[in-house]
Amino acid sequence: MSTPLAIGAVAALAAVAELSKRGSRSLRPPDGFSVSSFEAVRGTVLEDGLEEWLDEEAEPGELPDPEERLYHVTTAADRVLTQGLKSRRALQAQRGSNRSFGLGGGVRNQASDLVSLALRLSAAERIKYGLLTAIGAARGSIPPHEVALRVLEWSGFPFEEPWLSVQEELDIYIEALEEEDPDMLETAQDWGQLQEEVWSTIFGHGAPLPEPAPATWPSEIRRRAAQIDRAWPGRDGGYRLLVNLERALGDVYRAGNVSDWIPFDNLVGFTESAEDMARMDPGQVQILAVAARGLGVDFIPKEHEVRFRPDDVVVLGVVQ
Repeated sequence: MSTPLAIGAVAALAAVAELSKRGSRSLRPPDGFSVSSFEAVRGTVLEDGLEEWLDEEAEPGELPDPEERLYHVTTAADRVLTQGLKSRRALQAQRGSNRSFGLGGGVRNQASDLVSLALRLSAAERIKYGLLTAIGAARGSIPPHEVALRVLEWSGFPFEEPWLSVQEELDIYIEALEEEDPDMLETAQDWGQLQEEVWSTIFGHGAPLPEPAPATWPSEIRRRAAQIDRAWPGRDGGYRLLVNLERALGDVYRAGNVSDWIPFDNLVGFTESAEDMARMDPGQVQILAVAARGLGVDFIPKEHEVRFRPDDVVVLGVVQ
């Protein structure tokens, strides 16, 4: 999913409607703002996964690696480039043609007065890919089996990180219960059971995980595509599968992160209805290069995310 970094930069932050191609020089932020992910989370648990970068020690004009700069994924690129970033609360208060949709926040709409920034380009790319998949699924143009393939691609389930660590953590936890608290085994879920739940979500509840488990899930999903599509009927069947499949993977992550050390879950998270998602314009889904002032006010390790007040973030350009 990685793409070369090319910036369609803002000609002037005070007049962001005028865009021109200016390359990486345009990423220089205004005074008091930084593009560095490390600077945005310095002193928090999130800095552990980043290369140390201190603006005051950098050479003039020097910038962090593109992978470790700040990004925001928007569903309304043109509007953001002309009006700036708004919080989810502000977006949801708009009406009519001005109505827009701020994503994330979970079912309790957490931190609706803040804006979310990705700490890595790869994380922003995953979010963009997920949003485009969600829009297509909600419109009925991406069938359920293809949705399942894409979710497994961006999440890495079950054979990549963080799931290898989840499996290892669960195995250690189960072994400890067998020795120290056998009664708890009745309520504990092992790796096989958790895989079974994800599998049954894709194929329809009641569909058993084959024995032995398939060496590659994608090949089995392609082989049984018609079965999956029948299990999720209707125009929005793919979107319903997407939401439920990410929820099932979230359950696996929470069940396996026993010691609370596995730092990320590789999920996107969707809270909009299929109707609202289908109304989004895929052409407006873009990754924005941004700069932030000071430290973030909310830190979400498992999502590689930091949240800021909108006034503390400026948009520098569009990442193509």
